[in-house]
Amino acid sequence: MLAVIADVHGNFEALRKAVDTLDSLVADEVVVLGDLIEGSLEHEDKVCIGNKCIDLIRERGYRCVKGNHDQWIAMFYKNPDRRKPYERNPKCTTLDDNIRNYLKELPAEITVGPYLFAHSFPPGSYRFNGNLEEAKEALDIMVNDYPSIRACFVGHNHHQECFFVDRNTGEFGEHRLQEFTLEKDKRYMINPGALGVGEDQGNCLVLDPDKATVSRKKLW
Repeated sequence: MLAVIADVHGNFEALRKAVDTLDSLVADEVVVLGDLIEGSLEHEDKVCIGNKCIDLIRERGYRCVKGNHDQWIAMFYKNPDRRKPYERNPKCTTLDDNIRNYLKELPAEITVGPYLFAHSFPPGSYRFNGNLEEAKEALDIMVNDYPSIRACFVGHNHHQECFFVDRNTGEFGEHRLQEFTLEKDKRYMINPGALGVGEDQGNCLVLDPDKATVSRKKLW
């Protein structure tokens, strides 16, 4: 089984509480769908130290993809001009080179069999995929360009949701996020909700690849 969480945004207390429950799920792996830290200077009061979150994630061996906040920190620190605003923020300057290099090397996507994990879809696009029009467009891309993928797990918009499209009939809709089976002829885009911010904190999804089932778990 795989446990899936998203959008920690530097909330160490949320992550620490989640770890205890994740251990009890006996998941083979935990996948984090990006935004490990808060890196937006539009919210300077929230720019997090980040080291503790990333240290814990690495200590636990969780697999991670790169979110847009992770990308901002990795990218801006390579450019001296873009780095200056961050260097004036004492919380941000405590991020050491080891952390920044780790963020820079995170992949945009992880694939496990017919399941794809990314911060958004298409991977690396950082689209929100949150409204029906964007979700349908993303699923159309999945059907045409990712024919072997049955479901894509994404974060980014912080809302717990599941959209699907039927490859044969073209039917498109939303699926209630309780335990359900991934139907063979449908393709899914599933968001566990943000772990560290927003209204859906404290949730994760559990994927059983062998049974092709997805269930929602409350971590606290």
